[in-house]
Amino acid sequence: MSPSLSRKLLSIHRWCSVIVSVNYVFFALTGLVLIYHAEIDEALGVIPKDLADASGEMISMDRALTMAHEANPKLTPIFAVQPEELPGVALLAFAAGSERFRSAKVVAVDRHGGGRILPKLDILNTVTRFIVRLHAELLLRTPGRIGLGIVGGAILTSLVTGFVVYGPTMKRFVFGLLRRDKSPRTYLADIHKLLGVATFGWNVVIAATGVLLCFGSLLLQHYSRTEVSSFAAQYAGQPAVTDLSTIDRAIASAEATAPGRRWTRVIFPGAELSTPRHFTVFLEGGEGIEKHMFALTVVDAQDPANAKERDLPLYLKAFFVSEPLHFGDYGGLPLKLLWTAFTLLSLALSVTGVWTFFLGRFRRRARA
Repeated sequence: MSPSLSRKLLSIHRWCSVIVSVNYVFFALTGLVLIYHAEIDEALGVIPKDLADASGEMISMDRALTMAHEANPKLTPIFAVQPEELPGVALLAFAAGSERFRSAKVVAVDRHGGGRILPKLDILNTVTRFIVRLHAELLLRTPGRIGLGIVGGAILTSLVTGFVVYGPTMKRFVFGLLRRDKSPRTYLADIHKLLGVATFGWNVVIAATGVLLCFGSLLLQHYSRTEVSSFAAQYAGQPAVTDLSTIDRAIASAEATAPGRRWTRVIFPGAELSTPRHFTVFLEGGEGIEKHMFALTVVDAQDPANAKERDLPLYLKAFFVSEPLHFGDYGGLPLKLLWTAFTLLSLALSVTGVWTFFLGRFRRRARA
């Protein structure tokens, strides 16, 4: 590498790191909390004990949808979710004059026994959900996500340029060498480089998945406008199916296309990611990271026996797998502790980098 290119990359590395340092610390601290979101929700009693331990006969999804719709007759049902942490509970979303997911009102229905609406259960407005929105979008929705996606790109740039510039230099030293006999700045720089090498792979994964998550809503919109629109073209001009009584048969048909998987989300006809005539069913199964590799099936709402599995494009597969990789919540407590350790080391990486940068500037000014 030529000296001029090395100097340019070093300058990019330093300024990108300094500019995003505050954001990086913010990401790390809020992300540290979110690693343990399930434990925090349990400690705060977000999920009532009687629901977590509930078992026995359950009403159909059609009946649950009818109950929720009767309580919100002026709204249109747009999707249903079956949360893993709430077995037997269906979250049914409704919107008024809009098919947008973000505008939805969510109604929780306990399907056990004869079924009941749970007006006090609101897992979308908890402490951890607030921190998720803060971490992912600064409470600014799409503009916040795009802004943080750009910050994530700057963090990736800082990581890659740092590796390219310092990688060849570090080969001349024993790994882990800390030159305590040199100036404080040199000692800090050695600590920074050691932390950078130790956490480089993890930080690249976290930054890359974070960028994907920031632009996830745009990826879903693109999929809706291309793949879904292409499939829905043959039904153009048809009104959306409003008789959703076939939902249970549609779910059964979808699960039959992917044995071993269970439904986790159902998008109703006419909503985003669906056609005017079809249910779009997301299926999950397996263990660990595989659990987040969703399968997608479209089911004819008027003929639920007609179910077609659809391959997700690579960019959506990458998006869906990004969340568990980003938060480290797919491998139990050992993985969470590993993610915690890397997060703390990365915090030290950021602090030592900024400290080294300003020590150098102060020293140059003192010499001037």
